[in-house]
Amino acid sequence: MAELDPSSDSLADKVSDAYQVELASLSREGLAQVHDGLADTAGADADALVHQAADADVHRHNVEDLHKEQADAVAAGDYAHANDLAHQSEYEIRAVESDGGEGDLQLAQALKDEDHTADAVWHKETAADAANTAAWDASSGHEIAASEAATTAANESSTADNLAGHADQGGATADHSYSSDSSVSETSE
Repeated sequence: MAELDPSSDSLADKVSDAYQVELASLSREGLAQVHDGLADTAGADADALVHQAADADVHRHNVEDLHKEQADAVAAGDYAHANDLAHQSEYEIRAVESDGGEGDLQLAQALKDEDHTADAVWHKETAADAANTAAWDASSGHEIAASEAATTAANESSTADNLAGHADQGGATADHSYSSDSSVSETSE
């Protein structure tokens, strides 16, 4: 994408010296945001657009980190923590949008992740309750009831795992990733 080169004469000339480093560190999505802002608004302040895009890039980077933590939480079976991380991702994506960036697809995914992990938490709790019931029934000599409760526990646990798997980056509905588009590094924050 040559049109998104931060060193291109057309863009570099529009940005003051104070913002050249910030311009050079923008992700491709951040550069596109600046280009779109300049194209959409006659007389737009290029420095302000670069600063806003840099802020959005910080939030994009935060989303990446949260997605990785969310995948780790799902893998560890900590669906409540994964749900919290999905909610934090939603907040960060809304901040990207507030800073002029695009986030429609990412926001939709974060909301789905919140739903999937919340449902997974409920099914995991239901599985634990059924397992406790199975243990009590078994200790009370109610073998048929214990077997039915154990089956319910296994089914609910499997449902929880399946739902949470949809919120995992490597799951069936993997999250959008900014990492391949980004030049933002942890040291540039």
